[in-house]
Amino acid sequence: MNQKVVEIKENYQEDINKVNDKPEQNYIITLVPGNYVHTLWKDVTPYLKKAVKRSNGRWNLEALKAACIQQRQELWVIFTEDNTVVGVATTEFVHYPNTKRLAVQYLGGKDLHDWAWLFLEKSESWAKDNNCEGMECTARFGFWKWLGKSGWDKAYTVFEKRFNNE
Repeated sequence: MNQKVVEIKENYQEDINKVNDKPEQNYIITLVPGNYVHTLWKDVTPYLKKAVKRSNGRWNLEALKAACIQQRQELWVIFTEDNTVVGVATTEFVHYPNTKRLAVQYLGGKDLHDWAWLFLEKSESWAKDNNCEGMECTARFGFWKWLGKSGWDKAYTVFEKRFNNE
């Protein structure tokens, strides 16, 4: 796996709803190699808990950690300049019969409005570097107000019905 550490040296400006067009600080977005996942897992777990819970039993934190260690998913960590973890994401290459995509599986953290676009920009570069023809993500409805104004298309909606009454 290519190891990339990307430093953000300038503020990203975007006029989209609640997205902060002038973050007060720079962010470091790091793709974590599988053999280092365990060193950061304690720091990223609080940001992944809520997102994993929204999977409605499809995933748990232990399975997600194993997927990141085994590099079936990639772990991205967002730091401030003083090395404080403020966010986390996971991505996964999805191979369809006719195309390859990078799927954003989980995303969470604080001050998301400050760094989310930076993450999407860097993960898009990662996808292109790895010969993907596009990106996809499953997200709560609230993300559409951002994604829809940034070149993303609403391809489909996932509905579910669970039988365990939870």
